[in-house]
Amino acid sequence: MNKGGKFGYINHLGKEITPIKYDHAVRFYWDVGKVQLNGKWGLVNLKGREITSLVYDEIKGHQDPIVRIGSKYGFVSRKTGKLLTPVKYDDAKQWTQVFKSFHFRKDLALVQLGGKWGCVNLKGNEVVPPQYEKIEINQFDNPRIAAKLNGKWGFINDNGKDITAFEYDEVTQFHNCRARVKKNDKYGFINTKGANTCFRSSHFDCQGMQNFAVRSFHVLLSIY
Repeated sequence: MNKGGKFGYINHLGKEITPIKYDHAVRFYWDVGKVQLNGKWGLVNLKGREITSLVYDEIKGHQDPIVRIGSKYGFVSRKTGKLLTPVKYDDAKQWTQVFKSFHFRKDLALVQLGGKWGCVNLKGNEVVPPQYEKIEINQFDNPRIAAKLNGKWGFINDNGKDITAFEYDEVTQFHNCRARVKKNDKYGFINTKGANTCFRSSHFDCQGMQNFAVRSFHVLLSIY
């Protein structure tokens, strides 16, 4: 609601649930609204209560949003308003839902510190320490995380444990429990346990897998 150049929220009956005092107010998503006063942002809940102090230079995203103070980023809980992580990261990306089965998913977010990338979970724990040059999360089909270390790609699981050595020049996402990899100008496939199969000089030379190679050749993009 805009009143005299100030903003706030009303309910479906037209009753004010917050004072009409904010310089900006953004519509509710995931049961929280973003408000700005005197250049600083905070969150309000459906009852109109400020669940965070208005101290942030930026708030973005909706599921446990990313917050920024100065040049540093962190995450805040949309339910309690408490920080999930310290506001210490050089960059942060939105949450990715990793589906480990039809009934179970895990939420991970990318964070950067000192030029290296890692992952945090919804509890704010660094399940993958920020030590990789690049990271790409595979959401489905036996979720695995492709990570680049010292110029080479490898795979880790969603708890940060190595599945393969970091020895590949190029990798793809998993499809039907297999990912295509390139090493020393030869192509092959690995399974979700990291076992290598069928290295050939061309990605079309893996016997019985030519059609799969054509379908699944989606080289991982940089997160930049």
